[in-house]
Amino acid sequence: MSAFLFDTPAHSRRLLQRRAFTLVELLAVIAIIGTLAAILIPVIGKARESSYSVRCSSNYRTIYSWLTIYAGENKGVYPAAFGPSPRYPNSTQYWTELQFYMESSRSANVSAEAGTDLRFWYCPAAVKTYPEEPHRVYPINCYGRAQASGIRPVACSMPARTLLLADGSHNVGGSSLAYFRDSQGSAAESPAKVLEARHLGKVNGLYLDGHIATFALNDPQLDTWITNLAR
Repeated sequence: MSAFLFDTPAHSRRLLQRRAFTLVELLAVIAIIGTLAAILIPVIGKARESSYSVRCSSNYRTIYSWLTIYAGENKGVYPAAFGPSPRYPNSTQYWTELQFYMESSRSANVSAEAGTDLRFWYCPAAVKTYPEEPHRVYPINCYGRAQASGIRPVACSMPARTLLLADGSHNVGGSSLAYFRDSQGSAAESPAKVLEARHLGKVNGLYLDGHIATFALNDPQLDTWITNLAR
């Protein structure tokens, strides 16, 4: 019979030896895979964090459009951070006032509180910190006024340097705090207590003129951006 049909044991061993990897080759492949993983995993993580920041900024743009509509219907004044209003005489927070302007009143992300749709109030990066339950996490600047007093944007002389909303913690004193003040005020309402750096160590903020920017919680100008509300 032909040798092509029946290989000898020696010939089979030679074929097996040619096909198998040596230990050195296997270690080299493992090292290359490990190196690639070490390079790619941080890059993928940063890309995911960047996408969270983009979606958070999109939330701010949507909320700003609602604020603008609300002010147009309420003598140029934004809703109060917290307190009674014509629509909610018993008391409300500013996000409940703006809920009226949403195109859809309910979705899969609905809280038990007044059927509030949370899609635009819940920063995607907050999932890591608060995985159990979504909360509104965009408190409003309340410097120089009672929380029941709304902001009049045209009264501020430096809207591009005045912080309006920023990334905040969902749980300050056991509840979602709707507002913040400068660091010289109440410690429970200070930026260090209320705001949260969850976008690669930075905070996303919406300014009074409608632009969005990131900043560090230890930025020396942060108090100025807050107190400009009264100028």
